[in-house]
Amino acid sequence: MGKKNLIKKGLVIILSAAMVLGIMPGIDGNLNTVQAAENTYPESAYWTDVDGLKGFSFSDTSTTVGKIRFGLNENDARLWAICGADGDNLALLSTSEFARAAYGSTSEYSLSKFVTKLTTNSDDYLSTSYFSSTELGKMADVTVSTNEPNTSSAGNHSVSVENKKLYLPNSQDQSSNGQTTIYVGSSNDIAIDVTKLNEVGLRNYFWLRSPYDDFSDVALVACPGDGVRDGLVFDRDVSVVPAFNLNLSSDIFASAAEAASSSYSGFKANDTDNTMTANTYTLRYPSSGTETAVISADGTTVTVTGADGKYLMVQNSTGVYALAIDDNDKTVNASDIVMGSDALAALTNFNNCKVWLESTDAGRITTAKMATQETADVTITPASNMTKTSESGAENLTGITGAMKDVVYEANSGYYFPDDYVSKISGLTDGAINGIKVTRDSATQITVSGAPTAKSTTITLAAPTEKVAASTPTIEIDYVHETLTGFDTATKYSINGGDAFTPTSSTILIGDTYYGTTIKIKKTESDTALASAEQSLDIPARPVAPAVTGTDETVDGKNDGTITGVDDTMEYSMSMNGSWKECSIDAVDGTISKLGDGKYYVRKAATTTSFVGKITTVTIGKGVPVKKVLSVTAPTFDTVTELSLIHI
Repeated sequence: MGKKNLIKKGLVIILSAAMVLGIMPGIDGNLNTVQAAENTYPESAYWTDVDGLKGFSFSDTSTTVGKIRFGLNENDARLWAICGADGDNLALLSTSEFARAAYGSTSEYSLSKFVTKLTTNSDDYLSTSYFSSTELGKMADVTVSTNEPNTSSAGNHSVSVENKKLYLPNSQDQSSNGQTTIYVGSSNDIAIDVTKLNEVGLRNYFWLRSPYDDFSDVALVACPGDGVRDGLVFDRDVSVVPAFNLNLSSDIFASAAEAASSSYSGFKANDTDNTMTANTYTLRYPSSGTETAVISADGTTVTVTGADGKYLMVQNSTGVYALAIDDNDKTVNASDIVMGSDALAALTNFNNCKVWLESTDAGRITTAKMATQETADVTITPASNMTKTSESGAENLTGITGAMKDVVYEANSGYYFPDDYVSKISGLTDGAINGIKVTRDSATQITVSGAPTAKSTTITLAAPTEKVAASTPTIEIDYVHETLTGFDTATKYSINGGDAFTPTSSTILIGDTYYGTTIKIKKTESDTALASAEQSLDIPARPVAPAVTGTDETVDGKNDGTITGVDDTMEYSMSMNGSWKECSIDAVDGTISKLGDGKYYVRKAATTTSFVGKITTVTIGKGVPVKKVLSVTAPTFDTVTELSLIHI
């Protein structure tokens, strides 16, 4: 009675623990991906090899479960979770039940109904309802051992079931009730985290090989999302979820693309409409046929032979394209492969793509042959007076595919590549031959690059041009504006051996230290010319300050001051920074009159052959202050005689 209550309690826990978890991204042991200028190789979640498959696990430390399509699940491909490598094989667990059935009449695995149904008889577990004969041929014969109840005495003993295509997973031992790990593999040592089982679609509890302790009527079961529990062997509601070991060979590869067919062709994008599911693979076994697919050396075409009725598969990081081949001999252009709905998604080449031919037989085994690529030889013969940079590609290339590594040359000292350099190379059309192009990067550098389109290409480079001295500068003096004129803004100069400079205009100001000296001007060495000869240019000193004098006003405000000694070559101003007036305008006989008090500046005026002179400062003082006196003269009086008038 206690044993039955224990069983019921375990089943309640199993049913209540069912839950749904999303598949998590990423896998253990991902293959490296290679970045390219155009295409990028598919990520390992969508294309992988044997090592990549073996990198998956289903343990408590794994982050993603990989799956393989193999066999039938009614009308669809059955999915198997990758549990890990078992020697040269791959241990897989079905992600869906084969059936729901009682364990048997006893908890002895060797006598279980599962083992007795491992035949190809109709509806048995190896029948065509589950596997084709060719699929069975890919499944390893595995011997497993289980501690079964000892019917002749108390306790358990190890019993082997030998060379079976399918086997049930097991717990660690018969005392594992409550644990969260089960195992597969020939040594029962490839761990599966039971709490993750519902991530792959398993919901119902399913049989394990081991009995519960030494009870002959109770076996252990796995409850997805929970752990190991126990169940009565006659319970028909328990699922049968087997495992098997898949034979692997080093030339097997796997793609998330399903096997190509009339209903699975054209472009299939990654993780779109369930046509390309990450980490869910269809295996491609090596083909023994004579079909070939050869990518041209430049990667722009694939030539297919002997492949009528097969499919050309092209896969990159975007998705896969399946193209039906309807002729034994066919050339496919990269532009025929459109990785999307937009015409701009057409490939320009097959570089960094996985390309193969495949077909699938009636037994659902897909065989494939990877495309090879033509190789090319490129020979570059440099001319004298140029040097290849150490980090660039080799000059003599053999057996290359796709684009060659750029080969860079620099002109030696005293030489340069002229603007029309490329046209000087014999055999080039528009700067290229057989897909190899020569580019003039600058006057000092050229680059040879490209993807060869011919089996053999030879390029003999032309010699760079020897530099000659630049023309001697012809700089002139602008005396009025005190500048040097005639500079070329595209040329570097040096004055008196100083630092090279590139003028921003055709004129530069004359430095204060240049007056009264002879300066040396030259064009410095450039990418295309040697330094010029020096131009010697005499910079005259400024004319001396004129010997002029001034007289003060006689009376303050009378403005009768003067400057004497001026001539028509001079100019004067009342402000150092103001406008200057020609002396000839106001001077009479060498004297400027009618000047008020204040400071006046006089200098020689600039001419076309002479700078403005140094300044003489003339100060005109105020005159004597004006005093105004009111003089009043006393009046004088005349004598007047008064007359007396008599009125009548």
